[in-house]
Amino acid sequence: MPTKRSRVKEVQAPYRARRAPKKPAAEAVRVKWADIESATTPIVLERNGEKLAVVLKYDEYQRWESARLEQATVPMSAIQEIVDRIAEKFNPDKIILFGSYAYGAPRRGSDVDLLVVMETDKNVIEAAIDILNELPLRSFGLDVLVQTPADTEHRIAIGDSFIKEVVTKGRILYERNDRLVADATRVRAFIRGKLGLPD
Repeated sequence: MPTKRSRVKEVQAPYRARRAPKKPAAEAVRVKWADIESATTPIVLERNGEKLAVVLKYDEYQRWESARLEQATVPMSAIQEIVDRIAEKFNPDKIILFGSYAYGAPRRGSDVDLLVVMETDKNVIEAAIDILNELPLRSFGLDVLVQTPADTEHRIAIGDSFIKEVVTKGRILYERNDRLVADATRVRAFIRGKLGLPD
């Protein structure tokens, strides 16, 4: 026996849906499915010379991802290149390698973990994003943690076990020598003062 359909009450929305304005053909980005199917490399979508996106077939993505995960561990020279780039662009106090690469047990696919100790006016997450945006593309995972010197000292003082472990077990790959220069200047001034020599 057929069932009765209940009537659906139409309700007028209190607002009108607006359609996005159509973009001129010159600005539109178009890619044909046939192009994606036959592509042997990723397709980069551009608009007015600006790169917007990359189209990659899923099986190709899986192949790249498995190759990335199967690659050998990251060589120390590649990590040092990144550290040198951060030091050049951001002039931090210290850069400390921590995690599996510092403690000697990295596995295939392990991320490289860096603590960057530096003064910044931004919050530490924004500062870490700025650092990552300045670095070239890499074939390995990289985690950057930013802390100010005052925050680092405070967290050690209150017994933060994570920061203590990073600072004590981690490997210092870069340290700005301003502190050494400042210490040397103070020692020099002290000695000259004891000898009665002018600064």
